[in-house]
Amino acid sequence: MRRRMTRPVVEFGDAGAIFWRPQVVDTELRLIEVARVALSSDAGEVAATGRAAMNALVTATGSQTAAAPKVVIALPPKQVMRKTLVLPAAVEENLAQALSYDLDRHTPFRPEQLYFDAAVIDRNPAAKTIGVDWVAALKTAVDSARRQVEDWGGIVVAVVPGPVRTRATRLNLIPNEARPHSALWRRWQLWAPAAILAVGVLAVLLVPLLQKREFAIALNKQTESAREQAEASDALRTQLERQQGDYNYALARKYAYPGTIQIIDDITRLLPDDTWITQMEIRSTIRGKDNVRELSLRGESANAGALISTLEDSRLVEQAALQSPTTKLQPGPGEVFVLGSRLRTGTPPDPVPVPVIAAAATPEPVAPPTVPSPEAAPAPVPEAAPAAAHAPAPAPVPAAPAASAATAPVPTSNVPPAAPPTVATPPSAVPGVPAVTTDVPAASPQKPFTPRFGPSPGGAAPPSGRSGRS
Repeated sequence: MRRRMTRPVVEFGDAGAIFWRPQVVDTELRLIEVARVALSSDAGEVAATGRAAMNALVTATGSQTAAAPKVVIALPPKQVMRKTLVLPAAVEENLAQALSYDLDRHTPFRPEQLYFDAAVIDRNPAAKTIGVDWVAALKTAVDSARRQVEDWGGIVVAVVPGPVRTRATRLNLIPNEARPHSALWRRWQLWAPAAILAVGVLAVLLVPLLQKREFAIALNKQTESAREQAEASDALRTQLERQQGDYNYALARKYAYPGTIQIIDDITRLLPDDTWITQMEIRSTIRGKDNVRELSLRGESANAGALISTLEDSRLVEQAALQSPTTKLQPGPGEVFVLGSRLRTGTPPDPVPVPVIAAAATPEPVAPPTVPSPEAAPAPVPEAAPAAAHAPAPAPVPAAPAASAATAPVPTSNVPPAAPPTVATPPSAVPGVPAVTTDVPAASPQKPFTPRFGPSPGGAAPPSGRSGRS
């Protein structure tokens, strides 16, 4: 509406047409007359005068383009019907349709003969009514004025009721379908805010997506790094378990069941003196899913039935029982027996933590002391000093008693006696693995062996065909 008042105006009257140019004078909008065209003269002269007036209007407005100017037509008051109507407020939404039904009440013409328009100029909320400025004109008058201006080279954008005023009006007698619509993309007032809004919407939509994308990429990198570390840890764990299993295999086999020496020692201590073992067998059998080791004893005893309770007292065997009936020996009080039992499973010792010892510097090897040979000649003794001549002589060493003829002489040597061998227990290389230990009792120091010749002091030989207690 404001743009309409700043456009040139062609006002039709009785004498002719007047071309007005809007101009701001002292901060007030005024209409300046540019040219007049008489409509009563010849048609050719009217057309030529109108084009000249239109060119003068373009020149006066200072337009830099050669396009046809957009103008507003003002009809004379005698060709326009105008009144103010009071209508219910409910018809405001469909005002044009409501007025088209009541045209016969306001004009003597049929609706198809008129162009009309209306605008709300007042509202009364208390009475729920609106004031409407209604205007109508014959289609012949409106179309004739539009054709005349278009022949002069102008573009009609609105037809308003006269006389011309600087006050804005929202009335337009041109139908909506016939009004020229400017391209929206040429109006920067429309597309500039739309472009800014579109950029803002894109920023609101894309910025979070970009941020989430960067976050997802960083998270994927962390996940990949964690996965690689987990795979490395899993590989190390697998290698450790494999090495631990390889290292503990011998220990597990050792501690699963008691050793043969322990079994022999335990049975020797438990069996009475009237019992001889002629055969001992240790074998592994599979019962269900378990692998068990069984002990079978064959021998002679004065009371074979009492051996079952004797073996039950052992901490190495269990479930002792006779595997076959006993057989009496003739002559003699003994009987032959076959006794079977199952070895108890051992319990591994508690794990011993291995302290981490810093690697010390490798010491330099020390040369072993030189041992003089017994056959080596003694070194010459230098002459004694004068003071040494007065020293007392060393006491003579008493001679050793002669060796007995029945005892073999033991050769002597200058080499010092060797220390008893020490068995070092290797520490567990893997934490949580039991250290390698042995349950064999320490051997008592042996007495020096003296070989003897001839029969034993008792003079009795061991019985033939029967082994002693083992």
